[in-house]
Amino acid sequence: MINLTRILSEAATYTEYETMVYVKWTDESTMKYIEQRIRSEDMVTVVSDKLDYEGKKGKNSSYLKVKILTSLPPQEGYQKLKGNAMKSIAELKEFKFASNLIKQIH
Repeated sequence: MINLTRILSEAATYTEYETMVYVKWTDESTMKYIEQRIRSEDMVTVVSDKLDYEGKKGKNSSYLKVKILTSLPPQEGYQKLKGNAMKSIAELKEFKFASNLIKQIH
């Protein structure tokens, strides 16, 4: 039998964070596809397109707001996401997260 106290104490160890992520992909892909693939990665809760982020959008690249739920420190969480995404999404050429913009979501 699962102990409710144990489940609740485990859940308390997870924290949600958000930051801006710059992604660049190959010509064979689309922004919508990249968003969906990042959204399917472990820890990711929300991915939203920030086309208007300071007016910066290039060909085959964009800024995304990415939220993660993790028990790791935020830097490690986003670093792990970056590694997983670069490994599992063949069309992804670049993934950079703004460590100075990471904020905890309450």
